[in-house]
Amino acid sequence: MEKDLREVNGETIYPKEDESVDLSSFSFNGPKTNYEPAIIQNEEAEQIPVPEIPVPEVEETTTFENIELPIDEEEPTVEEVNEEEEEELEEYSDTLPSAIDLGLEDKEEEVEEEENILEKELPIVEEKTVEEVNEEEEILKTIAERTFDAENGLKMIENEKEPFEKRKEEIKEEMDNIRKKIEFIIEKKDVIESDKKAIEEKEAKTEDPNEKRNVEKERWKVEDKIKELEHEIYDKEDQLKSLDLQLKECELNSEKILVREKELNEELEILRRDKEVIILTQAKKDLQERLEPLEKEIEAIKKEMFDNTKQQDKAERNLAAIASKETSTEEEIRVVERRQSETNDENVLRGLTQRRIDLEDKRRELEKERWDTEDKMGDFDFRRKMIKEKYQEVASQAKQIRIEIFAIEDKINK
Repeated sequence: MEKDLREVNGETIYPKEDESVDLSSFSFNGPKTNYEPAIIQNEEAEQIPVPEIPVPEVEETTTFENIELPIDEEEPTVEEVNEEEEEELEEYSDTLPSAIDLGLEDKEEEVEEEENILEKELPIVEEKTVEEVNEEEEILKTIAERTFDAENGLKMIENEKEPFEKRKEEIKEEMDNIRKKIEFIIEKKDVIESDKKAIEEKEAKTEDPNEKRNVEKERWKVEDKIKELEHEIYDKEDQLKSLDLQLKECELNSEKILVREKELNEELEILRRDKEVIILTQAKKDLQERLEPLEKEIEAIKKEMFDNTKQQDKAERNLAAIASKETSTEEEIRVVERRQSETNDENVLRGLTQRRIDLEDKRRELEKERWDTEDKMGDFDFRRKMIKEKYQEVASQAKQIRIEIFAIEDKINK
């Protein structure tokens, strides 16, 4: 390649305007030296006379100035990255991604929405005023008093029921005995009536007046026995009627007692239910008070994981950008090194050397930045594991409390 500066007859000849070397494209960002290209002169500096000597035309070659070095792809500025992050944060300002999306829960553990206890909407428990709390305490006191009275009433009813039940059993037993006696009398009467029929047949056959009179007297005796047995049956039947009336009266009194017993049992059930609802509601409120800080902590953990994810994503983008810049810088270094090996011009060589030094310094800074970013990535991964462990611990407590709350709610609504 033609030298940019020539020596002719021992004198230094400067190139013509169209043959000058433009070193303005070099970036002298490295350490300053005393080197200043001879072509950079103050306009007022003394001009060296240069005789015009024709310069032979040479084939155009590639110079450092017209080399197209790799240009870094335009990377987003810090302001653009911050604006992008603010937009993404605004997008999630109302609601954070789910625990699964954030990597806090495994996908295989995902359950149906209605079965996801952490996502299920809790029943609302309104905050009670001091007056409402005092009123509730009075209600519990009244329930306790009425429960005591109802239980005592049931004990009294048991005492009242006992004699009636006993008398009913006695009446039934007595009625059974009377029925058996009636059956026996009827059987006896049937036998006597059979005898009477035989006497009447004998009477019909007897013609002797004296003998017939004796047969008739015998019939009278049989008839008297039959009448006696019939009266006895009537008496027993009257006894049955009387006992039946007594039994109905006992049953009526027992029925009244049973009605009172039923009413007291229903009242007791209502009182127990009211007391249970009050106690369960208070238990639910206590559980929700325990749950509230846990759910706040869960949201804070999700926010922490979200921030960690955003920072990790940013670090990954930074790594990609750094890698791209490293590739571009190394390519540029290779181009400059190739130009160094190809040029013999001292000034151009010095400029290329300085350019290579600047690029190597730039690469070194990029490598340091990559190391720092890689270290941060490791920190993010470690922090992510710690956050997940913390979430699982807190979420497990919250789930258990939620299960208890929904169990209480089922009891209240049953």
